[in-house]
Amino acid sequence: MRNSLKIGNKVSFLHSTGRGVIKEILDQNYRVEDEFGFDNWHLAEELVPLMQISDKELFASISDKEGEMPKKDKLFSKVPKEEWKIDLHLENLVDSQGDMTNHEIVTLQLRHFKIFLQKVREARIQQFIVVHGKGTGKLKSEIQDLVRDINGAEMFDADYMQGASIIEQKYNIR
Repeated sequence: MRNSLKIGNKVSFLHSTGRGVIKEILDQNYRVEDEFGFDNWHLAEELVPLMQISDKELFASISDKEGEMPKKDKLFSKVPKEEWKIDLHLENLVDSQGDMTNHEIVTLQLRHFKIFLQKVREARIQQFIVVHGKGTGKLKSEIQDLVRDINGAEMFDADYMQGASIIEQKYNIR
């Protein structure tokens, strides 16, 4: 799968948040322009290809009969979803920890999570990943409390080694 990466492919990063587009390939090194316009070099093992499918493949996979145009409700239910993910490790949020207390760190991480959660809800994303780390479990517990207060939202363990969870949301729940 990794060897199939080509210039122009959209990718996310295995060990950090964000995504980008492959701009250049030298051996197994890939120059990726991220969503902010910055170029960085990555190894193939550090990149996760985002699912891409052509219109032709999409229509072929959902048409009931050959040559029939799909109905809108079928078309949109089959469109591949992009992965939404936030990594709350402190080094991703600030340049220097300085002399921040544990309370200040968790408060900062929760503030970033709440901003991300608002964007997710505005976009009506049904599933996303939050990387909270393994640590003492305080941040994960605080996030679970926030998720519990959202009608139709649930949180599940995802990647134990990275300390990640999946949050699923259902909208229009009364």
